Amino acid sequence: MKSFIFALCIVLPFVFHARMQIDVNSYQFYNEKSYAEIHVRAFGNTLVWLEEGDHTNAEVEIVLRIMSHKDSTIIAEKLILSGQSTSVLNDLLLVRRYVLPTGDYTIEVEGKDVHTESGSVKIQQKLSMEPRDSRVFVSDIEILSKLEKADHSSDLTRGDWYMEPLPYGILTASDSILNVYFETYSDMMLSGDYFIRYQIFDANSSESQKPLIVKYEKLQPKSIQSHVFSQPVQGLRSGDYIFSVTIIDKAKNIIKDRQVRFIKENPKADLQWMENMEVDGSKFLDESNEDELIFDLKSLVPIIDNQQINTLHEVIKSGSIQAKRNYLYAYWKKQSMPENAYRDYRQVALAVNKQFQTNAGLGIQSDRGYIFLKYGKPTNVITVDTEVDAPPYEIWYYYYLSTTKQTNVRFLFYNPSLVHNDFQLLHSTCLTERKNEDWEKILYKHSPENYNPIQGKENGVNVNFNRNARRYFEEY
Repeated sequence: MKSFIFALCIVLPFVFHARMQIDVNSYQFYNEKSYAEIHVRAFGNTLVWLEEGDHTNAEVEIVLRIMSHKDSTIIAEKLILSGQSTSVLNDLLLVRRYVLPTGDYTIEVEGKDVHTESGSVKIQQKLSMEPRDSRVFVSDIEILSKLEKADHSSDLTRGDWYMEPLPYGILTASDSILNVYFETYSDMMLSGDYFIRYQIFDANSSESQKPLIVKYEKLQPKSIQSHVFSQPVQGLRSGDYIFSVTIIDKAKNIIKDRQVRFIKENPKADLQWMENMEVDGSKFLDESNEDELIFDLKSLVPIIDNQQINTLHEVIKSGSIQAKRNYLYAYWKKQSMPENAYRDYRQVALAVNKQFQTNAGLGIQSDRGYIFLKYGKPTNVITVDTEVDAPPYEIWYYYYLSTTKQTNVRFLFYNPSLVHNDFQLLHSTCLTERKNEDWEKILYKHSPENYNPIQGKENGVNVNFNRNARRYFEEY
C-alpha cells in the first residue's frame, strides 16, 4: 500500500508529542461504475516522531471500515502509514477507492500512533452513493488545499494535476484562492447546449439565496469530463459559505445541482468591516475606554466560536477603538437583552480575573480562568498542597457540561513552578480539552522510583499517603 507525505510546518524538537488528529473526507465519483474515494490525513504535528540516524520517523496504524445502513461491515482494511522527516514535520495522507452500489454507508476510520500508547482516535462519517438520475450528472465536489501541475503519476493525481484535499474544509487567512475539483458525466446522445453555473453563497445570511459570486462555463458533450475551478476569495469575511455547481440548460432550467460547504478565515477583512459597521442604536459601551474594551475582548476568548478566534485577536491588537466597540456590540446583540448579558458576564470575568491573577498575566488568561469562563463554576474543587511528592494541585469536578453533553467531568491543574496562582491544566476528561495519559508521571516526576507499570496502569504510580491524585480524580 502506498502512502503520501508532504511538508506542513517547520520542525520542532526531534520528538513531538501531542494528541493525534486525523481528518477523513469521502467523495462519490463514476467510471464504469460508481465508486467512493476516501482520503485520510494524519496531521504530522500531532504525531510522535522518533529519531533514527539523520532523520525522524512516524507511523500510524489505520483501520478503515465501510458499513451498510444495517451496520454490517462490507469492507475492512488495516493499513500502516509511515513517513520520514529531516527538516519538516509531515502529514501522512492515504487515498483509497472502493466500488460501491447505490445506498447509504457509514465510513469508520480508527487511527493509532504506533509510537505512543495514548495516540488514538476514531472518526465516523456518512456517505450516500446516489444513482445517476439524469442525463447530466455531477460528482461530489472536492475542495483542495493544494493544486499544482503534476510531475509524476500517483493516487493524488488526476490528469495533469496533483491535488490534496483541504483539511476540515477550512480556508485559512493565508489561503486566497478557493480551488475545487469535480467531474461531470453526460449522455453521449445529449442534444442542446448545457452550462455549468458556479456560485458562492453566505451560508448564514438571511439573503442566502443571493449569490456573492456567479460564473458560467459551457459544458462539453463528453461522457466523463474533469473540472478544476479556482476563485479568489480574499474579499470574503470570516464565516461559513456554500460553493454550488449547477448544470442548467439554455433556458436556465436546473438539470443537476451539487453543493459543498467551506469555512473562510479572514481577520483583516473582518477588521475592516468592523471599523465601518453601523451599530443599531446600542450605546452601553460608548463610555468604555480602550483598556476596558481590550479586557472585555480578551474575556471572550473562552466562549467565542473557534473560527472567530483569529478575528478577535486581530481586533484586540488593532489601533481602532471603534472596531473594538463594534465587535463587542456585534457579539452581545445576539442575546435577547444585550446590555444585561454583557454586564453580567463582565462581572463574572472581573471576579475570575481577580481570583486567578498571576505574575505572568491576567487571571482570565490563566488555565483556571479559561475553564471557569468557558464551563462555569465547578460543582466541587479539591485543593491539595500537602503532598511532599507533588507540587500543589487542584481537581475541579463538573456534574454536567452542556457544551459537550458529558457528566462527571474532571480537570486537574497543577503548579510546577510554585509561583503564586501559576496553575496549569495538566489533564481532563472533557472531550474538547487537554488530555495527558502520562499526567501521574508528570505530577509525581520528582519521585520517579514510584513509577508502577503494573495492574493495567502503564502510566501510573504507586499509591500512598503522599500520592492520592488518582484516587481523588477517579472517586470524588
